[in-house]
Amino acid sequence: MSLSRLPSHLPSVRLLLLTSVLGLIQSHSAFAIPVGDPLPGPTGLGVIPAAQLVAPEHVEATLSFENVDIDGVDGHARMVPFANLAYGFNNGEVGVAYLRQETDIEGFSSTNSYFTLHGKYRVYNSPDKKTAVAVGIHYYDFGSDSGTSLGNTLSFYATGSYEFQNDNDRPLARLHLGVIGQRVHGPGDTTTFARPFVGLEAFISPEISVAADYLAKHDDVAQGYTLSLRYQPQNKPLSAQIGVGKLRDDTKLFAGISYSFGK
Repeated sequence: MSLSRLPSHLPSVRLLLLTSVLGLIQSHSAFAIPVGDPLPGPTGLGVIPAAQLVAPEHVEATLSFENVDIDGVDGHARMVPFANLAYGFNNGEVGVAYLRQETDIEGFSSTNSYFTLHGKYRVYNSPDKKTAVAVGIHYYDFGSDSGTSLGNTLSFYATGSYEFQNDNDRPLARLHLGVIGQRVHGPGDTTTFARPFVGLEAFISPEISVAADYLAKHDDVAQGYTLSLRYQPQNKPLSAQIGVGKLRDDTKLFAGISYSFGK
């Protein structure tokens, strides 16, 4: 679907569709680190899903902020707050998220609220815990305007990870590979497509890591990539991250905190 064919008086919807079809996503081992976007829940990188999960019998609460400066126009979109709750169970997780978006494009301002649902199941985990494979689903509804549906995005993905360790089994880096397929339904138009993605985490210390990821371009749907710094104190339920990225030529800045509680 061409975003330019959407009604010109709905810039916030056009931006939402842009961020949705980009497959924006958010992880780190058994705990989750937030990213201020609405797609696959709290376990992932900047724009891709990962095979890691929320810890079993734990709830991961995330609160994030994201700002996108829109290239070529005098405009931006702020997603604040992005709030997510995810529950981990044996080999899986399920969650719900709330997103409030404030959009300002060349003097036109609007505020919209959205809800999303997501789930993930790990289909393989090697005995040495180095290799994991998971599949997931995410549903993002754009709501309605005067009784007319503004559309939705349904995403399916398969993702795998491999962890590089030193002789003492300490994580050094983690490689992520996968593919995401999406069905984007907008006013009067529906399109489906699939794209590969790749990501890499480097563990500077047991508490600090740097992550980079890339989601490929598909026709008119732009690529997305991010670079982020993550902090997770050992044996603590709190984590945080900050990062930057690009969505087409738009600049993305995000930050957030996460708190895990449970058994």
